[in-house]
Amino acid sequence: MAADRPSGHGSRRLLLVLSIWVDDPRRLTTAAGLVTAGVAIALQRVVTAFAAYFIILRARVFRSEPVSIPDAS
Repeated sequence: MAADRPSGHGSRRLLLVLSIWVDDPRRLTTAAGLVTAGVAIALQRVVTAFAAYFIILRARVFRSEPVSIPDAS
């Protein structure tokens, strides 16, 4: 039954395990910041496309206009 609910202690466990190998917390913070910056740069297009999707849906940027097709005869 305990496996059914998420524990919220995952980050604490991760920090505990990392503290075994890392002697200087500043190095760990720098590495985490660099990884986060790399992920942000890698996902930049995905995030902007996702935001643009919602802007188009909510702002109704593209409105339909009546289209008339002239006779081809």
